[in-house]
Amino acid sequence: MAKLNKLIAIVAFNVIAATAGVPAHASLVSLGEASAGGQGSGATDFNLITLQNAGTEAGFTSYLGGSFSSEGNLQDPVGDNSKHSTPQLGALGWSSASDVLVLFNGNEGGGPNAGITIDTITLNFFTAGGDFVGSITNDLGALNYPTVQPGQGSAGFLIGVAPSDAIELAALQALLNAAGQTGHVGIYASLSGADGGAETFTAVGAVGAVPEPSTWAMMILGFAGVGFMAYRRRNSAMRTA
Repeated sequence: MAKLNKLIAIVAFNVIAATAGVPAHASLVSLGEASAGGQGSGATDFNLITLQNAGTEAGFTSYLGGSFSSEGNLQDPVGDNSKHSTPQLGALGWSSASDVLVLFNGNEGGGPNAGITIDTITLNFFTAGGDFVGSITNDLGALNYPTVQPGQGSAGFLIGVAPSDAIELAALQALLNAAGQTGHVGIYASLSGADGGAETFTAVGAVGAVPEPSTWAMMILGFAGVGFMAYRRRNSAMRTA
């Protein structure tokens, strides 16, 4: 009962804060599948929360008051910051609104057509001292994923502000500026249609995104090309010396 009351309190807190003069919140929307593979969250300090339950599941992480706290249907171990954390914006590289992305990994064991719905996802922003400055949420509606591949890392779905929506991006930028690079981000998430979890929400962006295999291949070819050019220049210089 204490956990339920605390969850209700944090949701009520968000609603009250949104109408109490804090910056207007932007809308979080689904930005599509990140990749069919290679997007597992793994052990990272940028995991905002990992939920696990059957049917419905909900939980939050917070930096309110300057200390980390969490509650809800959290996957054990609860104290593991590779599962639940409130990372600093600077560590994430979240200086611009377009940097703000969350990777959702669903682990539904009912087969390749198993789905899940994110009823609510809210990112809460705090200053370094733990003052709440505002939030962004999916106020345009639930995010429904009718097909989620089984297993963590098999299907990653990006969530953020629509890159073409200048007004929403400006509202999010105001929150980032108010929190500052030493500020923190926490999350509240509630889902329905869960088949036992675990569901992970990982903060990605300027430094947190996982390169796809094709990106790694291009990087390797680029490094090889640079090395080959340096080798040719060195040999040419030795022949003319």
